[in-house]
Amino acid sequence: MLSFGVNIDTSSSFSLELRRIFFWGLLSLLLIFLGPTSVFAPVPLVFIFLLYSKSKGMITGVIGFSGLLILSIIFNLTPLFSVVFLLSFVNAILIANTIFKGLSPDQGLVIAGTVFLIIVLVGVGSYLVVGPDFVKEELTRMLAGVIDQIKKENADFIAQGGDEARKLQDLFKDPKNLVEIFLNWVCAGFFSILMFGHWLCLIIVLRSSLVWKKKRAYDFTIRHLISFKAPEFFVWPLIMALCLVLVGEHVLGPVGTVLGMNCLYFLGVFYFFQGVGVYYDVLQMVGIRGGFRSLLVILAAFMAYRVLAIIGVFDQWINFRQRIKNFKKNKGDNL
Repeated sequence: MLSFGVNIDTSSSFSLELRRIFFWGLLSLLLIFLGPTSVFAPVPLVFIFLLYSKSKGMITGVIGFSGLLILSIIFNLTPLFSVVFLLSFVNAILIANTIFKGLSPDQGLVIAGTVFLIIVLVGVGSYLVVGPDFVKEELTRMLAGVIDQIKKENADFIAQGGDEARKLQDLFKDPKNLVEIFLNWVCAGFFSILMFGHWLCLIIVLRSSLVWKKKRAYDFTIRHLISFKAPEFFVWPLIMALCLVLVGEHVLGPVGTVLGMNCLYFLGVFYFFQGVGVYYDVLQMVGIRGGFRSLLVILAAFMAYRVLAIIGVFDQWINFRQRIKNFKKNKGDNL
C-alpha cells in the first residue's frame, strides 16, 4: 500500500511539473505572437532551464520550434514566428549557461555577443552564396507589394496632400533604394536587437532570482550586470572601425564606410551597456532611487542610446565610476 501511495505521489508530482513546463513554454509562444513583447520570450524558457533541468529546457525548445515550423508549412504561414522562437531559444540557452556555469554577467554578455556575431556572419555567408542580386530582387518584389498595400490603405491621406503625404510618397518612390539601405544596416540592426534583448532578459531573470535561487546557486546580482565594463581589447577594433568610417571609402569603396559603421554599432552595443551603468550610478549619487530611477534609465536607453554609448567609450579612459565613488566618499567625509 505504501509503495502504491508513493507511485501516486510521484505521478502527481510529474504531472504538476509537466503542466508548469507547458505553461512557461506557452507563455514564451504568446509573447512571440504579441509582436513587440517577443524580446522577452526567452525569459519563460530560461525559467524552465533553471527550475527543472537542462534536458527539459532543450526538449521544450525543440518541440516549440518544430511545432511552429510544422504549422507554418501546413497552413502556409510566415516562418517568421519560427525564426523568432529559435533566436529566443538560443538566447535562453546563453542566459541559462551563464547561470549554470557561474559566469559573471560581463563574461555572459561577451559570450552572447560572440555567438550572435557568428549568427550574423552565417547570415552574410548565406546571402553571398544565394547571390546578392537574387536577394535584392526578391526583397524589392516583396517591398513593392507591401508599398502597394500601404498606398491602398492610406489612399485618402495621400490624396489630401501636405508635407507628411509627400514624405510618404518620396519614401516609397524607389523600393530598390530602400532595399539597399536595409541591406547596409541589417547586420548592425539585427545584432543590436539580439544583444539588447539578451541584456533586458538577463536583467529580468536576475531580478526574479527569488523564483530560482533555491535550485540554482549564482554569486552575481543585477548590480554586477549594471556595472558591466567592455573588455579593454575592444578599443583596438573600435579604432579600426573609426578608421574605416573615415578613409574606408578611399580604400575599399562604398563598402568600406558601410563595414566601418556596422562595426561601430557592433561595438557600440557593449559601450552602451557600460554607459547605462555610469548613468545608473549618477542617478544613485544624486539620490534618485526605486521605480523612478528605473524609469529614467529606460527612457535614456531609448532616447539617448548614442550618448550612453559615447559615455561608455570615454569611461574606458576617464573611469567615471571611480570618480563618482571618490565624490561620494569626499562628500561623506565633509559631513
